[in-house]
Amino acid sequence: MLQAHGKPSEVPLKHKLVCTCENHRCVNADHIAIVPLAKFVRDRLVANTNHQIRAAKIAKARRQSAKLTADDVAAIRASDEADHILAERYGVSRSHVSGIQARTKWRDHSVSPWAGMGAR
Repeated sequence: MLQAHGKPSEVPLKHKLVCTCENHRCVNADHIAIVPLAKFVRDRLVANTNHQIRAAKIAKARRQSAKLTADDVAAIRASDEADHILAERYGVSRSHVSGIQARTKWRDHSVSPWAGMGAR
C-alpha cells in the first residue's frame, strides 16, 4: 500500500474511511481514519440517525428560550379568537399565531424509535 500523509492510500475490505471531526466536507488528512465497517455501522446506529428524535431535541432546545410556553401554545390552539387578538395578547406576530394553529410551528414531535417508519 502506498502512503500519503502517513495514511494508507487503499482501504482494506470491510473497512471504511471516516472523518473524525464529523465534518463530511473536511479534507484534512489528520481527520481521516480507517475503521472496520461493523464499528462504523454500530456508531452510526447509536448516533442521532433518527431524524425525528434529532428534530425533537432541536425543537426542545429552541423552546427553552422561546417567548411562548407549551401552555400558551395549547391556549392559542384551543382559542376561537382572531389571530391579531391572540398575537397582541402573547406578544408574537400574527403569522406566528397562524402557524401555531396550523401546526406548522410548535409541531408535536414524536420521539418513538419507530416514528417515521410508516404503517405497514
